[in-house]
This record gives sequence, C-alpha cells and structure tokens, in this order.
Amino acid sequence: MSDATYLSVIHKETGKLITAFQLENDATWIGRGKDKLIATSIYCNPGENVGMVFVETFKKANGKRVHGYFRAMPNQPTLKSISGESYGHKKAKENIYAGIYSGEIKIDNEPLDKELVKNILLEHRSVGEEYIITDVMVLFKDVHPKYGLGIFFEIQLSKQTNEETIERHYARVIEGFSGVWLTQKDFTPEWKLAYDNINIESHRKLLCMLEEYKENNFIKRINNYGDIIDKKLINFENDAINVVFQNIRNIKDDIESYKKEIIKLAGDEISKIEFENKQLKELKDVADKLDLNKLQEQADGITFKINEKADTLLNQVTFEINQIKNGLNQTYKKINDWRLGEVGIEKHSGVIEKNCEVCGKSMKIGKSMSGHNWYCIDFPKCDGFIKGVGVYEN
Repeated sequence: MSDATYLSVIHKETGKLITAFQLENDATWIGRGKDKLIATSIYCNPGENVGMVFVETFKKANGKRVHGYFRAMPNQPTLKSISGESYGHKKAKENIYAGIYSGEIKIDNEPLDKELVKNILLEHRSVGEEYIITDVMVLFKDVHPKYGLGIFFEIQLSKQTNEETIERHYARVIEGFSGVWLTQKDFTPEWKLAYDNINIESHRKLLCMLEEYKENNFIKRINNYGDIIDKKLINFENDAINVVFQNIRNIKDDIESYKKEIIKLAGDEISKIEFENKQLKELKDVADKLDLNKLQEQADGITFKINEKADTLLNQVTFEINQIKNGLNQTYKKINDWRLGEVGIEKHSGVIEKNCEVCGKSMKIGKSMSGHNWYCIDFPKCDGFIKGVGVYEN
C-alpha cells in the first residue's frame, strides 16, 4: 500500500471527479466515503483502475489536524507522479491546499470562509476560451463580491519570462478569477509557505489593471510604428537624392536610358509616397481614436516632409527633362542647318570659298561616288582637287 496522499479521485459509479473537500463539506457527498473510488487517470498507467479509499480528517497525538485525503487501497498498482512535475512542486501545492483548507494560511488576514466555498481543487482545468490548468483553485458557490468566481494559486518554480507570467495571469482574470503567483522564495526548504497570509487583489481591480496593461502595450506599439515611419522617411530621402544624382551623371552617356530611368524613378517614388501616405492615414486614424495631440502633430509634420520631398524631386525631374529637350532641339536645328543637300548647298554657297592650289582659280564642290569634293573650275583641264568638302561634311 502506498503512503502517497491524493486530494481528488473518480467516483466509479457516476464517473464524476470528487475532492476530499467535497466529501466533508458538500451535503450531496458527505458520508459517501465508502463508495467505490478510483484514482484519476493522470496518476495511472493506460487501462488501470486503481482502487482508492478516503481517510477522514483527524487529529494527531500532538494535536495537529490532518485534513481528509485519499490513498490507494492495499494490493493495488503503484500510482505514478504527474509527468514533468517535481517533488517540490507537488509538495508546495499540497501544503497550499492544506493551509487554505485549515485556515492556517489566511487570505487578506482572514481564514477562508468554507461556507462560501463550492470546492478546492488541485490541477483545476478550466473550460473557457483557453484550456488553463491551475495548481490550486478555490471555487465559490456564488460569485464573490471581491474575488469573483474563485481564487487561483499558481506555483512557478521553473524559469518563465515576466511577459509569460503576465499573460497567463490575465488569462485567468478574464475567466473571472482573482489570484496570485508564488515562486520558490515564498516557500521554506520543506515547501511550506514562508508566511501565514496571502494578499489577493479584488477581481474588479485586476480587470482595471488589465485594461491599463493593454492600453500601455497599445501606446507602445503606436510609438514603435511612428519610429518605423521616421526611418522610412530618412531612407526615402537618401535613396531619392542618390538616384537623382546618379541619373544626372548618366544623362551625358545615354539620353534614352536616362529618360527610362526618370520614368521608372518617378513611378517608384510615387508608389513610395502612396505607401507612406497609407501608413500615415493609419497612424492618423489611431491618433484620432486616442485623441493624442502629440501624435497628430507628428503626423502633420510627416505629411509636410513627404509633400516637400515629392515636390522637390518632381521639380528636379521636370527641369532635367526640359534641359534635355532644349539640348535636343538645338542639336536638331544645327543638323538641319548644316545638312548636305540641294537646299544646304545653295544656302551656304559663297559663304566658304577655296582657291585651286595648282592654278589659283576658284574651286567648286562636286559630287562623286566617294562623296562631295572640291574641284578646280577648269577640272579636268586643271587637276586641282581636294578630297572632302570640309565644313559641309561636319
């Protein structure tokens, strides 16, 4: 027979979970300790039904009161510990249970009024939106004016981040419970509570604290969002300046390529501005809901910066395109003015003259298969000849 003690079992006939507290305090269970009881499945191997017996509350010879518990019947399979649970965690839970049950551990300087209590459970599993397992849970018969549906006691001996503790704590508050978290420093080496009183905040106050926690987290996220927008603005300014200068340097080498880059750049920057404006609108919507003047001022400043940078960039692009157009028009005009042909030759005849280097007479331009050349007016009598028309060729 195992000497291990347990505080809840299964009533074999009905399949209901019952606790030692119920067998001694619930009128529907008082006096039924002789019914067939079996251990809960978490302590059994698959397929086992371990018979259990109830030991009623009694006093030891030294006057110490031992509250009711269950133990395995003789010649039954050995019960196992909960998977992953340490000896310290198990003993701490049992000592909290016994202390609350007996009144040795007070809540807000008062022993627990058992007349208000429906049940005291270990490893209580909630049935709300989330599946939550609580180490020790006191459930009230009716909603308590201060503590709500009940009081939970969580014993956290392993490492857990503060953020995880807060989230798990408020998950229980949302389900309607008040409670407290205990760590190793709250217990003696024998895993008994190091003090005899536990202060529990009211459920109403815990709900207010939850609202404040959510609001602070929301404001923190908004501030982070503003920082992201500021960084994007800085990157936008640097990228825009670098792209503009790079494209200005490339204009001399390839005008057509530069035109394409300008069109692409304008499209990209417009997309960026639209994206930033979308983010800005979201920020303004949040700021309006929160009625935070500071966020509104920041949003207006961002709008001004975006518009200013966009106007500057578009003005630069327009100026460079106009310069290119003017340069092209001048080049085309010169080409048309100096273009070879009948009109060009007649227009410039007499403007440039050459004399034959052989006979000294004047020379004229003639066309051959090799192009336009200078010929003496007595050619071929005089063989004065200069290949190329010089200025006209350029």
